[in-house]
Amino acid sequence: MRVWLNPSKMAALGVAPAEVNAALQEQNLQAAAGTIGGNPQSGEQVFEYSLLTNSRINTPEQFENIVVRTRPTDGSIIYLKDVARIELGKFDYTANAFVSGKPAAFLLIYQAPGANALDTYKGINEALDRLRPTFPKDIDFKVPLETATVVQVSINEVMHTLVEALILVVLVVYLFLQNWRATLIPVLAIPVSLIGTFIFLIFLVLPSIPLPCLLLCWQLVSW
Repeated sequence: MRVWLNPSKMAALGVAPAEVNAALQEQNLQAAAGTIGGNPQSGEQVFEYSLLTNSRINTPEQFENIVVRTRPTDGSIIYLKDVARIELGKFDYTANAFVSGKPAAFLLIYQAPGANALDTYKGINEALDRLRPTFPKDIDFKVPLETATVVQVSINEVMHTLVEALILVVLVVYLFLQNWRATLIPVLAIPVSLIGTFIFLIFLVLPSIPLPCLLLCWQLVSW
């Protein structure tokens, strides 16, 4: 919440910046409202609970109505809106973000350890699509950078390479042996070696190795 003080109005009303700061600290706080179950209440209450009131102000309108000074002599009141402009702005103005030449606010999302990158990316897109109808008319979202599709492309490339390697093995073996029965042996050996790799990886390193690395290992084993 940004409070832009107007020096001309403050000088005309005789208000100092220290008064504004003191008013903000006094009227924007979270106070304890007491306890439940403590003395002098009856002893039937087993537990004692502390109560906190939600007395903080959050909207620009609430900040505008903060009382900076009162004059008992004439009954006048100086509000914060009389000496300042209040608006909800950026936390830090040292850096500006733009997407396609338009002002934007970036939201960085990091994958939790052990989470599936593709499922996470898919869930985020589905959530944004559900929230899009609730956005204001002049606000939309765009994903300028993401690393999830790299995983998908890597998986597809590994699968294509695996199929190409299988075809090349069949052609080379057949050209040298000129026998389909002899060619069938390496064709069957490749799936058997992959299945054997699956079994060992499940019990040894499957929980700690990402999927693209596993597929790369399976491709190397097939060679």
